[in-house]
Amino acid sequence: MSFYVDDHKALPEPSASAGLPTVRPSALACAKLGVYREMLAQGIRQTDLSGRLGWLIPQLRNVHKIK
Repeated sequence: MSFYVDDHKALPEPSASAGLPTVRPSALACAKLGVYREMLAQGIRQTDLSGRLGWLIPQLRNVHKIK
């Protein structure tokens, strides 16, 4: 899923199609993807989010990486 984030693209919606491979991110990755999805929805950048959280940009980038 990180390639969507790297390319600044919207995440695909889950589908229930039978026979297709399923992606099941970890709980931590789901939380990070949720933050990313909300950032896109609100139209904010990492710098905006870091300001709202009171974090430095490098701190946010380390946390924001999806693995």
